Amino acid sequence: MAILRIEFAGSELYHNGILPLELLVDGCLQPECALQLECARNSTGGVCDSHQVQSARVTRLIQCTNYSNTNVYQALLNNTVNVVLKLGVTPTSRARVEREADNYETHLKGFWSTIVPTYYGLYKGHGPRPGKPGNDISCLMLEYAGERLEDLESLPLEERRTILTMLAKLHFAKVHPRNFDGHNIVQRNGVYRLIHFHNINVHDCKFDGDLQWNARHSARLRCVPLQIAGQNMGIWDPEPSPEITLGVDTLAAFQYPSQQFIDAVVEPHMLEPHNAMYCHAWLRHVRIYMNEHDIPVENDHGNKELRAYADSVRPAMPITRAEAGSRNRNKPRTLYT
Repeated sequence: MAILRIEFAGSELYHNGILPLELLVDGCLQPECALQLECARNSTGGVCDSHQVQSARVTRLIQCTNYSNTNVYQALLNNTVNVVLKLGVTPTSRARVEREADNYETHLKGFWSTIVPTYYGLYKGHGPRPGKPGNDISCLMLEYAGERLEDLESLPLEERRTILTMLAKLHFAKVHPRNFDGHNIVQRNGVYRLIHFHNINVHDCKFDGDLQWNARHSARLRCVPLQIAGQNMGIWDPEPSPEITLGVDTLAAFQYPSQQFIDAVVEPHMLEPHNAMYCHAWLRHVRIYMNEHDIPVENDHGNKELRAYADSVRPAMPITRAEAGSRNRNKPRTLYT
């Protein structure tokens, strides 16, 4: 059985002579200690049958996630290769690490060293506290592919397109990392890799290979997760929100009938200050009716039933302010809420 010996707490891990507490894996490791883990599955996806002993000397903590009890370290493997070690020390975090190993072995194998880091294996073992919580450990070993991006949107457009192209290639294998953003991307010497595959969306992807670089506004790809990732990366110019005009007001179109419908039913006096609030509420109420009855905004101006409904619920909107004051004293007008 292949063995991975992980050595912790060399002098380079100390800060001002003190070992940072974050370097201890849930308290089960102590300064100057080592873990010895057995290979559960190697880079071929099979159970390890080699008796080779490898040594990984931890050089720094990359990430400590208290909410998931998963620590990520950079280490030097056999004094030659930089690797990443993901250690899980609770039942939940071990399952998380092992699930990511499964994904590297199955869904991502064809993308090692090109789009995702090279996968070296899954190792399991015990800490130095038999019978204590946090003693069982699962470790995923990957190629060290660089540092995580801090600000994805600040990258030049061509770089962002490169990253989206890499993500799109995963979609040909029907794989999408959930909540994709800058934390899923690392870079080393100008080369990008995608990471964090413990939680992926394996879906019936309809992407046809066209990322529509020349689309003026947000492209309409055939895969919604891929399209959303591109929009979040600022690949295309944001599509302006449709608007309508009511007198001097410019308003979001999604709350109102079409401009053509509005122009047909709204008379000038309805936009006077004493009526404007009621006119706006009336038209918003008409749009609610449209949504409830599946009346598309593209065809609302020619819909006689809708026009009749709008007329039937139209509030009193007097021509003059004086008339409005008189009517208000006798009969309050209705505001839709």
